[in-house]
Amino acid sequence: MFRSPRTTLAAAIALAFGAAAVWFVAFRTATGASVDATIMTGFLERRGPRVDRLAHAVAHLADPAPFALATVAIVVVALLRRRPWLAAVAGVVLIGASVTTQALKVLTAEPRLANAMAGGWVDAASWPSGHATAAMTMALCAAIVTPARWRALVLVVGSTGAIAVAYSVLVLGWHLPSDVLGGFCVAGVWALLGITAATTLERRRRLERSPRGSPLAPAAATAD
Repeated sequence: MFRSPRTTLAAAIALAFGAAAVWFVAFRTATGASVDATIMTGFLERRGPRVDRLAHAVAHLADPAPFALATVAIVVVALLRRRPWLAAVAGVVLIGASVTTQALKVLTAEPRLANAMAGGWVDAASWPSGHATAAMTMALCAAIVTPARWRALVLVVGSTGAIAVAYSVLVLGWHLPSDVLGGFCVAGVWALLGITAATTLERRRRLERSPRGSPLAPAAATAD
């Protein structure tokens, strides 16, 4: 699947620092807070009966029930492909990302921009967005367990859905843009950690199955 576990691990660490930077800029700088509020106001101005109905329908695709169903479906796909290590990794990533987001909501909770937005109120425990985290984690995990020839298509479709969910929660005034970006970062960190684990497990599995001294196939073939 991926050539180097070290590369994906380094990317996960870098993205974690990126998430921390998003939080710091949005919560601890006047410029960041102002940009957050300005963008949020722009989304709120797009509201209307039809837009709200569509946004509600799309946003609820990342609710707990659809998320649970997607988790089961993703795990089943991996098992049907006889990739139990991918099933385990995907399950851990999906649950881990969700738990991390909920924990961060509690740790970072504080009133934000109550008077800066033209309509709408964001809950104090809003960073990162749970809906954005769930939507992007589902997209990434679906791509991870998909055969290589379909992976790009699944990733494009899933990412488009995640962006639609993000757009919807912004239009509805549930979250600020930094919340959505933080949610995407959490999903990305967990997905990269999952990829690191899956690649490492597959390499170890292939090493154990290979006769001593025989060359191993390129690691890029992992989980195809």
